Amino acid sequence: MSIEDVKQGEVQRMKSQVWRMEILTDGHRMEKALGLLTPDERQRAARYHHEEDRRRFVTGRALVRCLLSKKLGIEAQQVVLTQTAMGKPEVSAAYFFNVSHAGGQVIVGLSQTHPVGIDIEQVSAPNVDWKDVVGAVFSPEEIASCRRGEDALAACAIWTAKEALLKAWGCGLNANTKALTILPDGSSFSVRCQGAPMTDANLTLLDVPSGYLAVLALADVNTLTIEGRAAINPQIM
Repeated sequence: MSIEDVKQGEVQRMKSQVWRMEILTDGHRMEKALGLLTPDERQRAARYHHEEDRRRFVTGRALVRCLLSKKLGIEAQQVVLTQTAMGKPEVSAAYFFNVSHAGGQVIVGLSQTHPVGIDIEQVSAPNVDWKDVVGAVFSPEEIASCRRGEDALAACAIWTAKEALLKAWGCGLNANTKALTILPDGSSFSVRCQGAPMTDANLTLLDVPSGYLAVLALADVNTLTIEGRAAINPQIM
């Protein structure tokens, strides 16, 4: 696996970049990707019961290490990855990153200036009932906008944007997702949190293969922290 395997996205605003590649299936390339991982990561990969899940993890983690090693000028295994208290992977360097995978695709967002969240989903993913997703995590306005999940494309777009933004904030699905309303508005999104408009929620719909939707979210650091304290509290949001 090398950087040449990866397709760079068109998003290059606010010093952010998006990279995408297909999940590895070739045995030789998988071995090369495993060589970029640390011993602990290789052990984690071996614990996956399903081969598809193992390939997704290895591809995503190898891609992250490949990109960060190029940016930082060090070997892939030397990139130190840690986790926040909420379990979001991070790097102790001048980059924010996030990774997502779905179906046969993996996608990574990088930013030098803003906490980043990214999500990719299959519109017609196997074993996904959008009506169940909508009922569990959507606000009343979101439910109405996608006709209670009957409009799978609209439901997928809302969910993808919502997950990307929650990942950028670092709280993930521990938050009260129904307090966050995201509605597609052409190629962009309108965002409200607890009814208040959020003009600093930077969401970008990405160019990905047919059948998929992907969104990049860049969080405003001033929204996330006020005098060192978390302004977005997933317990009360």
